Amino acid sequence: MNEQAKAARRAYKRKWAKQNPEKVKAQQERYWTKKAAEAAEQEPAQLNPLQCPQSNHGGAAALIFEILSEGAENARTGKEICKLLNITARDLTAAIERERRAGKPICASTGSNPGYFLAANQEEMQRYCKSLLHRAGEIHKTRQACIKAMEDLPV
Repeated sequence: MNEQAKAARRAYKRKWAKQNPEKVKAQQERYWTKKAAEAAEQEPAQLNPLQCPQSNHGGAAALIFEILSEGAENARTGKEICKLLNITARDLTAAIERERRAGKPICASTGSNPGYFLAANQEEMQRYCKSLLHRAGEIHKTRQACIKAMEDLPV
């Protein structure tokens, strides 16, 4: 399939998914429930790559990207993802950061529909980037306060 055909197929899938979010969510739920059951049947010695964030398991981060839907309205909570994949919140955070740094458009929202989602357009990504900038500013203020408090501590 040539690049133009692939792009057309991706565009169609994105449009369909946006028009049918409940079907997408239901299908993903069925798929990952089945995957979790299959993983539970495996030998205990086999580790879930998401439970080993320091290792070089290539499929770990890609797994998160694959279960997220496009659009803030389709956000999935961290708790939901952790339960679905049987991982800890810390492992989820690490996997999402690795994938973001690899260029995946994973956003997070704390509004009326909190959770993780794939940016459906530039506006959603810009909104998320703006929230990151605000958080960075708040972290900087906290750091400055800690440095000031440190000056009053004994050496």
